[in-house]
Amino acid sequence: MKNGGRLDGRAVLLMVVLCALWGVQQVAIKVVGEGVSPLTQAGIRSLGATLLVWGWCLVRGDKLFARDGSLLPGLAVAALFTLEFSLVFAGLHYTTASRAVLLLYTAPFFIAISAPWLLPGERLRWVQWLGLFAAFGGGALLLGGKAGAGGPDHWIGDAMLF
Repeated sequence: MKNGGRLDGRAVLLMVVLCALWGVQQVAIKVVGEGVSPLTQAGIRSLGATLLVWGWCLVRGDKLFARDGSLLPGLAVAALFTLEFSLVFAGLHYTTASRAVLLLYTAPFFIAISAPWLLPGERLRWVQWLGLFAAFGGGALLLGGKAGAGGPDHWIGDAMLF
């Protein structure tokens, strides 16, 4: 960061683009995935990602898992990602993409709220707590409205995405 800890224009632009890409992901899953089972979609996505990582390692000359013994931790992380993406893709079958984005990206709230108890020396100031409550309250207000509820079973998808 430049300017004494402030984000410069480039950093802000990159964050906006990144968030937009993450946000449009759920819309793409719903639009592109019509008629394709959620787990098939997740499998295709994961296969593509695997091939890209494998290709990158080949280009760089890296031998996967040879140097650091990361095979078992890597498999554990892969299993967790498989569970996460299975829930995301299946949950989008029941709820709307807009609700999915709001629910999926509640994770930073839980990280911020748990940080003072899990990370030594991490403290939130009152203004940060106020900001967290305001943002979480705004999300809850949006989710509580009737607009875009996604049908009678939207709560199933909402639970999967949360």
